[in-house]
Amino acid sequence: MGKNSGLGKTSAETLYQLLMDNMPMKIFYKDPNSVYIWCNDSYAKDLKLAAADIVGKNDHEFYRKDLAEKYIADDRRIMQHGKIEQIEERYVQDGQEAFIRTIKTPVKDAAGKTIGLLGVFTDITSSKLAQIRMEESEAKYRTLIETTDTGFAIIDQVGTILDANPEYIRLSGATALTEIMGKKATQWTADYDREKHLAAINKCFTDGRIKNITLDFVDGKGHTTPVEVSGATIEGGGIKRAFKLARDVTERKAAEKSLEERSIKLENLNQALKTEIEERRRAEEIVSRQAREILEVSIPVVQLWEGIVSVPLIGTLDSQRTQQLMERLLQRIVETNSSVALIDVTGVPAIDTQTAQHLIETIKAVQLLGAQVILTGIRPAIAQTLVHLGINLSNVNTRSSMASGLIFAMDLMGLRVVNKDI
Repeated sequence: MGKNSGLGKTSAETLYQLLMDNMPMKIFYKDPNSVYIWCNDSYAKDLKLAAADIVGKNDHEFYRKDLAEKYIADDRRIMQHGKIEQIEERYVQDGQEAFIRTIKTPVKDAAGKTIGLLGVFTDITSSKLAQIRMEESEAKYRTLIETTDTGFAIIDQVGTILDANPEYIRLSGATALTEIMGKKATQWTADYDREKHLAAINKCFTDGRIKNITLDFVDGKGHTTPVEVSGATIEGGGIKRAFKLARDVTERKAAEKSLEERSIKLENLNQALKTEIEERRRAEEIVSRQAREILEVSIPVVQLWEGIVSVPLIGTLDSQRTQQLMERLLQRIVETNSSVALIDVTGVPAIDTQTAQHLIETIKAVQLLGAQVILTGIRPAIAQTLVHLGINLSNVNTRSSMASGLIFAMDLMGLRVVNKDI
């Protein structure tokens, strides 16, 4: 060595050992029987031993049986074949299982005879665990997209399919991923939605996401499937891609259409019902008006003579007819300034308690106006009924017929009917 080498009196062998011991890589050397001849300190530290405590022993002294047997089997195979191998395997480091990448190479003498094995390995636990997690994540992702009923696809910025799950493949009208891989996603979009689909892809890469875009996909047979598309961009290695979701909304569209049709039917029924109600209302108004007219006709109040009015009643008397009778009779008495009112019940088939009470109330109302009432046409059966009902008509003038009632009324008025000689 030169004077400026800085080695001083350190021998080349000592320097070599110093370098080997301070290297981060683990290095060992075994004889043809896989017995350790030498190892560096980095290797020994992993086993929590000194290098001198490892020399002269084999892997069974340090590792559990299955690992030791594997390591020794690898050694024998490599020394027998005389070829270098790179192996990724599990390893015990600080009492914990780790992952290592080992390069094992056979060591030969000048004559080419294998006299041992040199091993160099590095800890790849972090990268291996990251790889395992990535593989597990990818497996979960693959399982998810393969089994879900939503179509998934990964596309680039121009809409080229990079990956897709079976449901998306079905929606596109294909049967295998190879049929759509590398093709544009707009290729199986209906002509009238193609520009809309392309605009949605551009928006996804511009804004980072799209949501609930409705499109129609058309397969090779011309069958149309309505889908709802959403998506978001993902970036890896400086390259943007879009994660696209497409859901078959055929059933929802059918349900919406059915609901719309039902709404139209209900609206039509509602309109028809309104029309029917309006027609019934008009019909009821007509019937009511006709009933009033019939009631008025059925209760005619006529002036027989000056100061004398008459009401010939026909049919059953109810509350409505009696009220009408009272109103029309009182009004007519006032209009004609009559002092006598004839109420003829010849046309009334029967009189019960309620009918009799209505008559009494009408008679009292007439008397309050200062007029006298003459009740005519009481048949024997009605007279008997009134007696049985206890109806008191003692203050009412009664006559058997309207003619006799009229004569009595004229007498009350001071009038007399005489025969005119011919």
